[in-house]
Amino acid sequence: MQHLKHPSRPGGFSLLEMSVVLIIVGLIVGGVTVNREMIRAAELRRVLKDADTYKAAINTFRDKYLALPGDMSNATSFWGKDNTACPADSGAVAEPGTCNGDGDGHIILSGSAPFISEGTAVWNQLALAGIIEGTYDLDWGAGAYPETHAPVSALSESSYAVDYYGTLSGATWWYDGDYGHVIRFGIPNNNGGTFCPSCFDANPHFNPQDTWRLDTKTDDGLPGTGNIRAAKNDELPATCTSSINAANTFTATYQVDVNTLCLVIFLLGDE
Repeated sequence: MQHLKHPSRPGGFSLLEMSVVLIIVGLIVGGVTVNREMIRAAELRRVLKDADTYKAAINTFRDKYLALPGDMSNATSFWGKDNTACPADSGAVAEPGTCNGDGDGHIILSGSAPFISEGTAVWNQLALAGIIEGTYDLDWGAGAYPETHAPVSALSESSYAVDYYGTLSGATWWYDGDYGHVIRFGIPNNNGGTFCPSCFDANPHFNPQDTWRLDTKTDDGLPGTGNIRAAKNDELPATCTSSINAANTFTATYQVDVNTLCLVIFLLGDE
């Protein structure tokens, strides 16, 4: 008996099979994109939460010790002194110990290596007071490193530093206005291991879209005003904001269509 031969199937995929494959690939790519956006959104929320946490920590310290962390003139009376960092300070030597500030009400970060400043002592004293977790080294002379010298952020290798800007007019980097104390955010630029006084805003970590989203959700949405601000001049091919003219403090906007980075600070609200 002769068997009937079934027609052989041509090679390759049918249109239906190709359609199914393309749909699956699209779903995978779409899922990856959505997941990446969700991760980024969570990171941004964490940075905002951190900034609020550290603002509250500084205020708690001030209420408890009647001084600002880092600026406190009798800090070694409470926690002893770091004899390597501040041998001239009064008080018993302690490990890890701390250094006294000048008590003028301003936390100043600037200085030169080997360097111990009020800004470097902020995290050290907040931790010694039990207000934040961790142990932070006072000496930033060889560079500033997240977890070692300051709290680490949810964004890779980025961290925070506290400084005092006061009232600015005609400044190179920032719009005119009242700033008071600020929390800088960024990736430290340690210049090959040397001290960098502006280390936490030397390498920004937010693009204009990120910064606009943060600012709009929680503040006024403008880079030159409010409690979240961005630099007017970031020395990159395209600036983060729409104007590098300090006269436009109240009208400058974020350039959300530009692929660049923004230097971001959070005001403590203590002009």
